[in-house]
Amino acid sequence: MTDTTALPTGPARRTMIVTAGAACLVGGGLAACSSDSGSAGGSDTGTGASADGGSSAAAGSTVIAVADAPLEKAVPATIGGEEVLVTRTGDSTAVAYSPVCPHQGGHVAQQGTKLVCPLHGSTFALDTGDVTQGPATKGLTTFDVKVDGANIVTA
Repeated sequence: MTDTTALPTGPARRTMIVTAGAACLVGGGLAACSSDSGSAGGSDTGTGASADGGSSAAAGSTVIAVADAPLEKAVPATIGGEEVLVTRTGDSTAVAYSPVCPHQGGHVAQQGTKLVCPLHGSTFALDTGDVTQGPATKGLTTFDVKVDGANIVTA
């Protein structure tokens, strides 16, 4: 006796999975690989404000103690609830910037005298957050800070 059970007529399961995966890569991947725009951070203006034009911390809010920020070292802190890296560039000067690479959102880490994104190798100046090597095309989002006595505070 011959089995007359109908065989599936649609695409094979493997074909559907591969097609769905490709659609995800094209749809989401191209958006992530496009220009440096988006919510991954980065300030177009370089004005020393956060990505939204200013932090939610009031001017004069303590970010970190000077004693906890050695010269030329990027140390983690927060400003208005946002994660930042603070670098003391001199006895009375400091900078703060987002650790989020504006290219695709990787978190930068200090390597020697620069900040490096582990995703694609973009590098940024430790003393300014400016991009020094792509693929990122703009620097890290900066935050206005200053040294005020024993503390680094929001400006």
